[in-house]
Amino acid sequence: MSTITLSHPESDHQLVVDEGTGLLTSVIYLGNSRKREVAISSEITLLIDGSERRAATGGLEYFDTTSIQDSKAISKPKQSVTNDGIEWRIEAKLGEPSGISGHAAHQCDPRAVAHGRA
Repeated sequence: MSTITLSHPESDHQLVVDEGTGLLTSVIYLGNSRKREVAISSEITLLIDGSERRAATGGLEYFDTTSIQDSKAISKPKQSVTNDGIEWRIEAKLGEPSGISGHAAHQCDPRAVAHGRA
């Protein structure tokens, strides 16, 4: 697995993402003269088709759905500077053959890191 490390020049944090999927694999903290790395297992599941109904215990339940779990990054991280720090977006396709478009958003500012998927 090949990875990409994302960092903010004023932060002690770094995000490590899988180059093939765009998903987060670890967070690194470089403060206090010591490197700490926490491995993270990330995956995405998209349910499509099917129907919904009221569940017996309340809320909704979904049935007859199709599950898509494969993610493929189709771009390198694109960096933009925001008021909250630096954000990287990695465009991705979910499912084959045509795929559903999405992106992973990773953010790092001088105090913290964040990850999201849309």
